Amino acid sequence: MPLHPVVQAIWDRVQSTGFKGYASIELAAARAHFSQASKVFGPGPEMYGVREISIPVDGGAIGARLYLPSESPAGLCVYFHGGGWTLGTLDDFDTLVRTLAARIGAAFLSVDYRLAPEHPFPVPVNDAIAAVRFAAAHLDTLGGSGPLAVVGDSAGANLATVAALELRGEIDIALQVLFNPAVDTDNTRPGFAAYGSDYLLKAADIEWFFSHYAPKVDPAEPRLAPLRTADLTGAPDAWIGVAEFDILTEEATAYAAALKAAGTPVKLNRYDGVMHGFARQHGIVDVADRAVSDAAEALRTALAR
Repeated sequence: MPLHPVVQAIWDRVQSTGFKGYASIELAAARAHFSQASKVFGPGPEMYGVREISIPVDGGAIGARLYLPSESPAGLCVYFHGGGWTLGTLDDFDTLVRTLAARIGAAFLSVDYRLAPEHPFPVPVNDAIAAVRFAAAHLDTLGGSGPLAVVGDSAGANLATVAALELRGEIDIALQVLFNPAVDTDNTRPGFAAYGSDYLLKAADIEWFFSHYAPKVDPAEPRLAPLRTADLTGAPDAWIGVAEFDILTEEATAYAAALKAAGTPVKLNRYDGVMHGFARQHGIVDVADRAVSDAAEALRTALAR
């Protein structure tokens, strides 16, 4: 099917500005563009409480933002934002996190992991693992109870699933929710040719992100490309949402199949008419809104077990 009419209208406006992808501009300009574009999503729902948290990590501490939708949240979700490991702030994903927290009734801890190129691989991975460990160790003070869940978008979904794999057998993770996850390093997939030039996330952007994040890392390194993990046995249950017009959909679909083959219950959902990063458009695109509701329902069910 064609792009959703609202998505097409947004994309037309973006292209009319002359924007040709993040790889075409300097890093500082890319970060500013990403944050400016995030303002179109508007404010999210009001929360019972929002507070800033400090998480100890190797080399110091990172920030995080705790969202409490009520006095007694129904569990805790640890969230990792997208942006190719180089872009993005807590504010850029504030609306989406608030919406998920409100729809689930669960607390959300949105993690301000360190970004490349200032902090290349494996720093963001180690930050993600430390954040999930911190959340599990402080459930009572963060508003959670019982198991927790991890949630991520794009590069953040990469960090969420890598942390979930790393912590197998150590922490009870009820569900991993992955929106258009980056899970491999193979740029020869057909989707790179089909969707790598004319849509939001371009093949050149992928190369640009990796050049900042992991320029000298073996592409088969499983903490970079979790699809390359030799044994996925014991991975937490997964909900994966992919877009019709997205360069990453093939690898995300392959990851869902690999998890399922390893015995992990997986729900793979494809949303037609949308592009990469669609979840943040939930307030303006009905398909994206349905995706966020689907993810929220999966999380609510998993956290209630």
